[in-house]
Amino acid sequence: MSSAELQETERRLAEVEALHRTTSELLAELNAYRDALQQKRAWLRDQEAPPVRTQPRPAVQQHFERRIERRRVGNPISILIANDAAEGPGSAWVMDRSLTGLGVWADAAEPVGTILNVRPAQSEDWWTQVIVKHCRQERGNWVLGCQFVAAVPWKQLRQFG
Repeated sequence: MSSAELQETERRLAEVEALHRTTSELLAELNAYRDALQQKRAWLRDQEAPPVRTQPRPAVQQHFERRIERRRVGNPISILIANDAAEGPGSAWVMDRSLTGLGVWADAAEPVGTILNVRPAQSEDWWTQVIVKHCRQERGNWVLGCQFVAAVPWKQLRQFG
């Protein structure tokens, strides 16, 4: 055996011994952890049992679509939005729409239940009212889920996109 082979063998033997020490240390830690868990489990078993439930558990709430009409996503449409407390109308964008409401991207939050007047920015002769059903912040702006207060004629509804 050459001296290079002898050195390589000694190096590998040292690596094996180091790995053996590491695995022995890990095994000791795992055994200590197992003992601690067994003690904790025994302590929990000795504790008083929880009271028996006499009433049935409430049903798990499932998410379901509450919209009456299908939502359509299209090109964003610039709109004007105003409430009675505002000095003048602000601008916003319709991001999605249905026959019964609008998804609006606005600069400011509006409380749920607020009645707003909205109209497409290019239209000057009519406004329609919506009620804010939900409001959440998204990417620095606000997404308002709005429902029309009254049915909107198709001629006006088309202008929202």
